[in-house]
Amino acid sequence: MKNQRLISRKARSLTKKEEKNGTESIIKQIPIQLQKKAFGFVKLKPQSKIPFEKEWQNNPYNYSSINEWVSANNNYGVIGGYGDLIIIDADTEELCRIVKERLPQTFSVKTPKKGEHSYFYCKGLNTKIVLNKGDVHHGEIIAKGSQVVGAGSIHPDTGTEYTIENNVDIAEITIEDLYSALAEYIEIKYPQKDSAIENDALKISDIINKYDIKLEIKGLELCGCHPIHGSTTGQNFFINTEKNVWHCFRCNSGGGAFYLLAVLEGIIDCGEAKIGALDSDKFKKVLKIAEEKLGYISKGNNEQPKENVMELLEKERNTLTIHPSQDFVGVIMFYGVKLSGKTCMINSKKEFFSIEEGIKHGYWFSNMGLDTAKFSASGIRKYIKGGYSVNIADLYQKIYRYIKRFVKLNDEDSIILLTLWTMGTYIFSIFRYYPYIWLNAEKQSGKTLLMEVLSVVAFNGDLSINPTEAVIFRDIANNKITMFIDEVEQLRKRDKEAFSSIISVLNAGFNRNGVVKRNEGMGNGKFKVKSYNVYSPKMFAGINEIDEVLQDRTIKVKLLRKKDNEPVERYKNTAEIETLQQEIRDDLYVFGLTCGRDIAYCYHNDDNIRGIAHLGNRELDIWEPIFVLANIVDDVSRNSENEMELNVTASMERLSKASFEEKQADSITQNDTYKVLSVIKRMFDDESIHYEQENDNRIYRTEDVLVFFKGQEEFEYLEKPNSLTIKLKKADVRSEQRRVSRAGKARFYIIDHTKTLDLFERYKI
Repeated sequence: MKNQRLISRKARSLTKKEEKNGTESIIKQIPIQLQKKAFGFVKLKPQSKIPFEKEWQNNPYNYSSINEWVSANNNYGVIGGYGDLIIIDADTEELCRIVKERLPQTFSVKTPKKGEHSYFYCKGLNTKIVLNKGDVHHGEIIAKGSQVVGAGSIHPDTGTEYTIENNVDIAEITIEDLYSALAEYIEIKYPQKDSAIENDALKISDIINKYDIKLEIKGLELCGCHPIHGSTTGQNFFINTEKNVWHCFRCNSGGGAFYLLAVLEGIIDCGEAKIGALDSDKFKKVLKIAEEKLGYISKGNNEQPKENVMELLEKERNTLTIHPSQDFVGVIMFYGVKLSGKTCMINSKKEFFSIEEGIKHGYWFSNMGLDTAKFSASGIRKYIKGGYSVNIADLYQKIYRYIKRFVKLNDEDSIILLTLWTMGTYIFSIFRYYPYIWLNAEKQSGKTLLMEVLSVVAFNGDLSINPTEAVIFRDIANNKITMFIDEVEQLRKRDKEAFSSIISVLNAGFNRNGVVKRNEGMGNGKFKVKSYNVYSPKMFAGINEIDEVLQDRTIKVKLLRKKDNEPVERYKNTAEIETLQQEIRDDLYVFGLTCGRDIAYCYHNDDNIRGIAHLGNRELDIWEPIFVLANIVDDVSRNSENEMELNVTASMERLSKASFEEKQADSITQNDTYKVLSVIKRMFDDESIHYEQENDNRIYRTEDVLVFFKGQEEFEYLEKPNSLTIKLKKADVRSEQRRVSRAGKARFYIIDHTKTLDLFERYKI
């Protein structure tokens, strides 16, 4: 041990010096903590992570047999599972920190890429576990069949060594310790329900409430101390309410609702809770308890008391399903908030409760994945105590001045629109539709700055630089984020999959019932279709035009470059600005809580909404929330003694009329026939394009026309003549094969010049 304490954390700690004939050489050694006969090792290729030999998983070297290989300065790996050894291979700083905070101090190795290998004794772990959180990969738990590169080996990318990070003995932990510490990174493999007796009529959530089991939310699960045998960590018992199953990490057992009830009532032990454990007699006992204590009605029992049926109906009637981020149910406005990492709810009745308490009192939640909320603790306290009120007109003016302080827009109407739209992000769940904002601008027009300024005050604002497909769906579904997407065209070039996902979200997500479906893996090669509700406010920026479908969901705001004589204050994250932004966010939360009911009443009694007579169909859908807010701001300012009278409704009426007229014009220019004719007109005017004249027809070679069309922005995607031929039929252009020589034929396009000129006139080209 004395020699061991002298080992440095540097790479040289893994070596010893040997003098021969006056020269000095370095001999690499395996750390003393790993010099155990039971441990398994593998030879790796030079400066590589790849095993040198096949079948290495089943034929490991022990310390003695691999020592010569390591002494020759070769790379080696440590195999998990032998001698109860496991290694947590942490690839991120977050996981490295969690391992140190939640698990005992142990021998660890620093990787050249800032990760860490933490070694533990842990009995019973037989397979590698991948550690993910959401869609981010954080590392693995190495067990049998997998290995990590040993200390002193050379990393293939950096050319530097794996060095000892913590030079102490290897600590011993249990599977329960391991799973509890890393629960949010581990996909829990819940037991299959026994289809012979399990169904979803008996809910585990009802059992939790009846037996008063205290749990907290972790990821998509509920977790806590096992209600019967307890837990040394406080987190060995997990429930997935969506799948209606549970799992105990200590006993590696679990199942559906009947199995949990059987364990709670002592009919079976927790360790027995596996498929087949409930034989006929035991199941009858559990069934009777379910009927008597929970009002459960079995399918084969038609003699259930009438009172049980009425209890179930009453329970169903009194259950409200709400989204934990933002929701408006009945006449009550709800927001989710985070306090010390715990998800709580606050509503317009000034009720403040945890999710667990809400479940007990008849609320049900559409998901458990909330991780974003921006209502400050001081704002929450002030609201609950009754000392927080918001004047809508004053709040409007505060946001209006905040935007104008940092951003120069082309006209006042656009600033008013953005102010009202930002206010609406805190109550968008009231509306059936909520419009997108499309910032149409050239480079250096301030669109990114505008998004930065708005994203910090909008409801759960998130400015996405390069979002992944999975983040797009889950962040909206879990947190109802106000999504700000910059440089949409650039995303299409960088990541076509993410761009396609954004377009599908934009096409569906302006509607309260907007859903996008994805096929997701369940493990063991099985997949299921999962639906994501993607309704939330969204703002996106781009230079090019967007398609007609997306335009129907959008209000366009044009931005121009600022002139030198149009100064605005430089936007910085100073303490004063951050304080102002938090004040605005808190005011907006309270605005939603105190005014949501009145806004909903105005919205659902649309005969009283002023300024919308000129709108119809989809234009009315997307503008109506803006006009509801404009009306209320005007009404409050008119009746306020301390605020000048505003007239934002007139501004929105003016802006919406101009928008409607522009969309009507765009619907013509975006028409496929119009696009084809526009390019043909350019081709007619381009003298470099060769053609033959035949009566009133122009005869063009197919290849020449394809090259010309591909050179135009509208049709740069075309690849083959067949695709172009289909497009040209819209302009009555014929495709015809003609003989060009004795040797062969070629295909040409025949364009009737007079007929085409008539089409130019009709389409105003």
